[in-house]
Amino acid sequence: PLTDGSAVKMTTARYYTPDGTFIHHKGIEPDIKVSVSETPNNSNLTKTKNAQRILKAVSYYQGALDGIYGPKMAGAVLRFQEDKSIELTGVIDDATERELAKIASRKDIQEEIKREDKQLNRAIDVLKDKLN
Repeated sequence: PLTDGSAVKMTTARYYTPDGTFIHHKGIEPDIKVSVSETPNNSNLTKTKNAQRILKAVSYYQGALDGIYGPKMAGAVLRFQEDKSIELTGVIDDATERELAKIASRKDIQEEIKREDKQLNRAIDVLKDKLN
């Protein structure tokens, strides 16, 4: 921690287990697997999927959380932009991303997104079983 109470977090871009074992480019097998029908991860898919989650939580988007920017997603973005008085582009531009970030920071939206997280919910169920 710094003198003003803030902190600096450093990322090494290498992966270690909690006991310090180096596993970068080796990977580990999860104890419990949860199928999430995930498409390959890249920044555009991730950005779109995050926007889908936020727009779904506020009832603009009703499609699958798949990271694919299809007609349903474009329509949801246009409706969102119109309601927020953002230029109607149909794409997640800087202004739209800022408005989405404001919504994502709300506690009620964070809770709604958590309810949809299959992996998180499975982890909670496993922990509850172990505690009982």
